[in-house]
Amino acid sequence: MSVAVTDMGEFDKATYNLNELATFAKSHSEFQDIPFYLSYHHAVIARAIKYLNNQLVMKN
Repeated sequence: MSVAVTDMGEFDKATYNLNELATFAKSHSEFQDIPFYLSYHHAVIARAIKYLNNQLVMKN
């Protein structure tokens, strides 16, 4: 999964969608492993935003 996040609004939307999917998965046994994968992708998005913010600070 590749995700480009341009601002915190997009990050918030992505976080909301991941949380909604995780909630759905928890109530359906056939999707039990999804929350683990979602938490991984959420962490990747958060690290990407932190990196990009650091790059912007360094340029200014």
